[in-house]
Amino acid sequence: MTRVERYFPHPPQAVWDAILNPSSWWESPEKAAEIAVGTTFELKTIPVMGTRFSGTFHIEILDVVPCARLVTSLVALAQQGEPARWERHTTFREHEGGTLVTVVNAGVDTSDPGERLLLRAVKDLQEWELHGVAELLNRPRP
Repeated sequence: MTRVERYFPHPPQAVWDAILNPSSWWESPEKAAEIAVGTTFELKTIPVMGTRFSGTFHIEILDVVPCARLVTSLVALAQQGEPARWERHTTFREHEGGTLVTVVNAGVDTSDPGERLLLRAVKDLQEWELHGVAELLNRPRP
């Protein structure tokens, strides 16, 4: 399991909107996804070196409470062997005049060295995504 947190000096609605804006992601999905339970989409990144994983993730939205919670399944496809199957829990909480976003990846098989490496890469990507969200929120408005 990993946990990434970041504070944004913006209200939860603004942070929610920025996180769901694909331009804030490190690698955007091919098209904008509908944010509703049951929606699925594919996310492609570079393959994770040192693992069996291809860099393709199938994602399904499992639970959504706008501006409060987004839970997704994440299936990392493998070039060989079984895919990794995790859940990503993202929560939005008002905090000190802004929003605290917490991202937790659960269900990782820590006995699998490939999944441990993938988890580290995913955690780094999630930190980078939140950096992109901060940049998007801090851009001057036209």
